[in-house]
Amino acid sequence: ARAVAPLVARARRGLPPAMLEQVIDTLAVLGQPDAGPLLFEMLSHRRASVRLRAVQAIASCHARGADRALTSSLSDSSAEVRAAAATRLGDLGATTAIDSLFLAFDRGVPEAGMAIARLARPEDVTRVLALVGHVPFSQMGPILVEMLSRDALAQRSRLEIVARLGEQASAEARGLLETFAQSRPATDPVRRAAESAAARIAQ
Repeated sequence: ARAVAPLVARARRGLPPAMLEQVIDTLAVLGQPDAGPLLFEMLSHRRASVRLRAVQAIASCHARGADRALTSSLSDSSAEVRAAAATRLGDLGATTAIDSLFLAFDRGVPEAGMAIARLARPEDVTRVLALVGHVPFSQMGPILVEMLSRDALAQRSRLEIVARLGEQASAEARGLLETFAQSRPATDPVRRAAESAAARIAQ
């Protein structure tokens, strides 16, 4: 922990890009919240590689305000930075960023979809299901599987997802339901609902 202050001070005095990236990587490994202010500043650096490392380090340090800082990076000019910010928001459990993640997903950040899947609360499920049929199933499928597999998500919400997939009545939806069902205990009500929905699609 004592190494953080000297590293931060040296970075602020100026370093060549390669050395600055090494400092940020080191701060990420140290994982101390005190590195947060410098890392937040680095989100505005002119080099995308520096901004990317800052995004990754912020999540490792769990600095106060990390969710707000990462949310701002969802609109970064670099696709790689946007993707990393979305993923890290999911890692942090940043439910406060859910609206921004929906917007980012709508703007073409696929990683935001998986972050939504990890963070969605029952009140967010309707918004996710509204995307079914409008977003390619290749994108929606992994999101729905992640949500179905979250035991922490209310059973009622997961049953809503099964019902929506049943309405799709497509081979893709059937395959997803069957694969999901196979991964769950036989006594799981969501598994039984998935099996029934897949059987109806097959008829």
